[in-house]
Amino acid sequence: MKSQMSIEFLTGVVILLIIYIATISIFSNYLQTNIIPAEKGKQVCYSITNNVNSALIGGDGFTVNASMPNNINGEGYLVFVSPIDSSLLTVDWGDSQFACSMNTQDISVIFFRPCCFSVNNIGGDIIISTVSSDKSEYKIGEVVEIYGGVYLTDVNLLIYDADENILENQTLGLEIMVLGNIEAEGSFTYEWEAEQAGEIRITATDAEYKNLYSERIIYVS
Repeated sequence: MKSQMSIEFLTGVVILLIIYIATISIFSNYLQTNIIPAEKGKQVCYSITNNVNSALIGGDGFTVNASMPNNINGEGYLVFVSPIDSSLLTVDWGDSQFACSMNTQDISVIFFRPCCFSVNNIGGDIIISTVSSDKSEYKIGEVVEIYGGVYLTDVNLLIYDADENILENQTLGLEIMVLGNIEAEGSFTYEWEAEQAGEIRITATDAEYKNLYSERIIYVS
């Protein structure tokens, strides 16, 4: 009798353990597919707004350089400043969106995809300068569409290979870039055909305000 009770007890414990492990597995999967991607979007938003707030505190002439990840949970994303409330920064990826606020409305109206960027305080106005492309990997012969903003005068665009040889050197005028109902002045676009394999570095610098600088790394194969 005792032996049978022991077997039944152990069987019950095993069943409970299986239920516990299954519950933990389901919960972990929920964290991975729901909470973690949301956290990555939040991290992008907070990273940018923290740099904006630092530039605001730093005062005129303050510059900080930073970068964003290439994707959020494998998806492309877009960052933009609200045209209605320019103290609100929004990160939009897939079917998700996250917004966070900055301590100023004196900020350039922007939108950009994954890139390196600089945040600059120019006379109390916060200017975020970027250069980017639709993706980070290209094939030889493929056209790379390069775009960026916000800059104040012309833009010096340089493209280098891994050995620092200059592949392209252009001075570009500024234009208004439109995305939906958002317009960003001080922007530029440029198409460049990838003709050699390897790491390619793209830099954009304001012709007059040298702190308005950004860089983009792509790979050609």
